[in-house]
Amino acid sequence: MDNVFNKQKQFVADVSHELKTPLSVILMETEMALRKQRKIDDYINTIDQIKNSALHMKNIIDTLLKLISIENTKLLEKKTCDIKEIIKKSIFLSKQQLDKRNIDLKINGETFFIEADETLITEVFLNLIDNSIKYNKESGIIDINIDASKKIVEIIDSGIGIEKEALDKIFDKFYRADPSRSKTIEGLGLGLSLVKEILELHKSKIKVESKPNIGTKVTIYF
Repeated sequence: MDNVFNKQKQFVADVSHELKTPLSVILMETEMALRKQRKIDDYINTIDQIKNSALHMKNIIDTLLKLISIENTKLLEKKTCDIKEIIKKSIFLSKQQLDKRNIDLKINGETFFIEADETLITEVFLNLIDNSIKYNKESGIIDINIDASKKIVEIIDSGIGIEKEALDKIFDKFYRADPSRSKTIEGLGLGLSLVKEILELHKSKIKVESKPNIGTKVTIYF
């Protein structure tokens, strides 16, 4: 009971901390804008800062609602899904980020089929590909290997990697490995929590192996 209560307390504290930063930006920007008459460009810049902070808050709330919905309902709309098509769709939706960072992404192997909620499994690959882009090097590499015989998908990147002691914590809500290295990278630290919840609902597993400055390999066992 104490453990559950402590987890709830920590979760509330984490949410409060995450929302406090964008709220502080909004308050500071509006205070400065109202303090004295300013140029149009200054007002445009203030509105842009407020908009970005509000979008960040919206992303936090949307992701939390997804997590709560999954944890509470446990309901899946299952159908037969082509895993390679889901991966291709996720890559298409990530194309802008891939192009922006000049990442070379390749898919290897033949497809296999699973009984799954297509929307949720797409969410899994969107999150994992997004991480492989954000934490990669400029002009880096991502290899997605499909093993149909074992129903395994590997996502291997040439990114900054994760320290060994952080690997056990990466699925915790709001956890971000080594904030000093990732502070310039946008993210909520909720993506991998969401991924794990979805895969557990599908009775699937995820394994993460990583070496700092070499890269990360994520393996999904369906």
